[in-house]
Amino acid sequence: MDALWSAFQLAKAPSNTESDAITSTVLSSGWNLVSFNSMSTYFMGFDEDIPRELSKQGEVLQCVADETCMGSSARGYRGGAMLWRVEHNASESRFNIEATGTPPPCYMEIRQRLLAKQRAQGRGVDYVFSLPIEICETLTGYRYDRVYGGAIECLIEAEAE
Repeated sequence: MDALWSAFQLAKAPSNTESDAITSTVLSSGWNLVSFNSMSTYFMGFDEDIPRELSKQGEVLQCVADETCMGSSARGYRGGAMLWRVEHNASESRFNIEATGTPPPCYMEIRQRLLAKQRAQGRGVDYVFSLPIEICETLTGYRYDRVYGGAIECLIEAEAE
């Protein structure tokens, strides 16, 4: 976890820290998670250079969910390169999906199911927003809007040396 934290220039917060703007845990699936939970840290989660660099050590997934503008994205990295990207931007359309590279095998089933649900029941609800989120959930067992057990570390931005 230290390598992951240092890539984002983060450190474990002192025990008296009350902020949970940045948290980290190891999921039961074995994936290491860093979560940016507030607007002050939100844009750190968009950085593409960090996941690219981390992916030289192993597979990296990046998931962004912005309920304010109903935009979501998932990206997969390995070997220092982005292999695939799936994004939804509701300002374009509730049916908007942009995919590049070769998304994981679960992509087509989730895409077809959510598009069908959008067509059948989508008045006033954006089901396609969940596409990138469900891809990451399928691969890691994690979904940003669910509560998980286990040890959660609060992180802070590391002091520049």
